[in-house]
Amino acid sequence: MADDKSYRILLVDDEPEVLEALYLTLKRAKQFKSDLRRAPNAEEALKALEERPADLVLADFRMPKMNGVELLKQVRERWPETVRALITGYSDVEIAMQAMEEARIHYYVQKPWNNDELRLTVWEALKGAKGP
Repeated sequence: MADDKSYRILLVDDEPEVLEALYLTLKRAKQFKSDLRRAPNAEEALKALEERPADLVLADFRMPKMNGVELLKQVRERWPETVRALITGYSDVEIAMQAMEEARIHYYVQKPWNNDELRLTVWEALKGAKGP
C-alpha cells in the first residue's frame, strides 16, 4: 500500500554513479511517494537541508572532507527529527558502532544493496519519521 504523503529524502554520495543508482532505486518505490534530492558531498547536503529539511538523509560513509558519520552527527544536532541512515561498502562493524553512537543513526545499509531491501528499509524508516 502506498502512503499518500510525499517524503523528503536527501541522498548523499560523492560517487555520481552510486548517487544516480540510489536515486533511481528509490524513485521506483511503490510503498511511498518521495521528493528526492541529491548532494555530491556533506557540505552540499548541509546547504540543501538549510534550504529545506528532509524526512530522511541517506549518506555514504566514505566521502572527502567530511564523512557520513560526521554529516549525520550534524544532522542529528540541527534537525533531530530527521531519520539518519548510513550506507557504506566497508563491512566494518566499528564504523557502524561509531555511527550509531555518535550520529545516532537509525539504519545502516551495506553496499552493494538489494534494491527491494533498500526500498523496504527506507519505507520502514519513513513510517517512523515524525518529519522535519
